[in-house]
Amino acid sequence: MQQLTARDLSTEIDAGRTSLDFSKAMAPEGTTFKTFHRRKDGTSFPVEVSASPLELEGRHHVLSILRDITEQVKARERLEHFNAELEATVARRTEEIDRRNRESQAVLQSIPDLVMRLRTDATLLDLKPAKGACPLSAIARPEGENPPAPALSVVQQAVLPLGRRALKENTTIAAEVELVIDQTPVTTELRVAPVGAGEFVVFARDITERKKTEAAMVAMLEKERQVSEMKSRFISVTSHEFRTPMAAAMASADLLRNHHDKLAPGKREELSNRIVVSLQRMTQILDEVLLLNLIEAKRVEVNLTPVDLRDFAYNVIEEIRLGDRDAHRFTLDATGLANRFPADTNLLHHILGNLLSNAVRYSPLGTVIALGLDVGPDQARISVTDHGIGVPEADRSRIFESFERGSNIGTIKGTGLGLNIVKRMTDLLHGNIALESPPEGGSRFVLTLPRSQLPPVTASP
Repeated sequence: MQQLTARDLSTEIDAGRTSLDFSKAMAPEGTTFKTFHRRKDGTSFPVEVSASPLELEGRHHVLSILRDITEQVKARERLEHFNAELEATVARRTEEIDRRNRESQAVLQSIPDLVMRLRTDATLLDLKPAKGACPLSAIARPEGENPPAPALSVVQQAVLPLGRRALKENTTIAAEVELVIDQTPVTTELRVAPVGAGEFVVFARDITERKKTEAAMVAMLEKERQVSEMKSRFISVTSHEFRTPMAAAMASADLLRNHHDKLAPGKREELSNRIVVSLQRMTQILDEVLLLNLIEAKRVEVNLTPVDLRDFAYNVIEEIRLGDRDAHRFTLDATGLANRFPADTNLLHHILGNLLSNAVRYSPLGTVIALGLDVGPDQARISVTDHGIGVPEADRSRIFESFERGSNIGTIKGTGLGLNIVKRMTDLLHGNIALESPPEGGSRFVLTLPRSQLPPVTASP
């Protein structure tokens, strides 16, 4: 505080304010007021005046004590300035916080997920429902003291372990869970992050459709892989199967062309037969490939007509027996009402012909090939049993797939398409085919066909 001396002070004071305040000094308790005094150099400064009445020698006086309060005024001004700056800063910070809150709310509202803030004791602090038409969008925060809806409880119980783990590890936890909301299975993606002491936030998203799409894509890729693998195997198998009969036919034809006059008649016939057999083999391969392509393209129609299965099976056996030149013995055991059974003769002929041909191909000469036929009121059961090499246990699950052949076939020719075509034709007839292993060895293929309804007969006009 600045020290004042009489030499520094002027007799001039703030007359208007001072006269008023000095009049109050006549009160018994006196008065204290602030005013300005002027120095002799013309500058003014704030002072605090304490005035009180004083009586000397019968005369009334006023005792005034002046104190320089320049530093106090400056300090107060600095404090007021600081307070003003503080209030402005608080206002700016409050406005910034409000703006960020609005931005956060806008971002939060734009998120399609169900967002929840919970405590580790499952207390729900805040909730924003999910958007869109999904089971999570129906979950809302209970009003008042009402207990949470069952769907909300399901989500809360699912996220609690994740929330506790996120708080313990102080990190974000992601997981996929299967929830049942209103009896609807919902594949849910959960992201849980700690936000404070004992509190965590949860983002829940319904990814059921996404998982279905992913599964469909995986299935499609798997199918493409299988198709690609099938094409590779097809090229490998067919090129080999074509090359062998083609080489035999070309060699036989070359011998006949260049050495026809030198060959004995029996040798000529043998070479001619070899050419015919080779061409037949190549034709069979082409027919199988073309037939498989028709089935793949769903261009094979099923035409049911009443068939006498006993006679039909006998005729197919005769065809195979003649081609086999009686190298094997065939039997037919038929029971039940075989006449007028609804069947597609083209498909059934191919199925039985393939099963009997395989039995001939993989069975030793002179063995018996048995065809069993049991026709009931609801279905027909047809079995083809041989005493051949059979199918190894490890190959049975794949024996009806394309280009699959038993690992024990050795040098026996084949493409691996026949049984796959049989299976597909059986499916077209809504039937079933299975492979059995008889106790006495060999193989038994059992075909089961339902007694389907025959199409109505249109009367002639």
